[in-house]
Amino acid sequence: MLLAGADDVAPGDECEEVVKNSATPSAVKIVIYSGAPHAFDVSELPARMKYPLGTLGYDPRAAAAAQPEIDKFLNAGAAGGR
Repeated sequence: MLLAGADDVAPGDECEEVVKNSATPSAVKIVIYSGAPHAFDVSELPARMKYPLGTLGYDPRAAAAAQPEIDKFLNAGAAGGR
């Protein structure tokens, strides 16, 4: 799970709790991007904008840091499917 540290739309603590209470919590890697808002990887958004349900915004540093995690996850799935 790649979580935005400043997410007020879908707070990460609830996601972390679900993982902790799952059958295999060690199977889920959690990475938190401190200060990043919800939708931090959507480059079409401004840095911060208020939305009726919370704050959205693009954080280029968090998005860049998340990309290797995404690539690693996708490549592991591709290798396992062969």
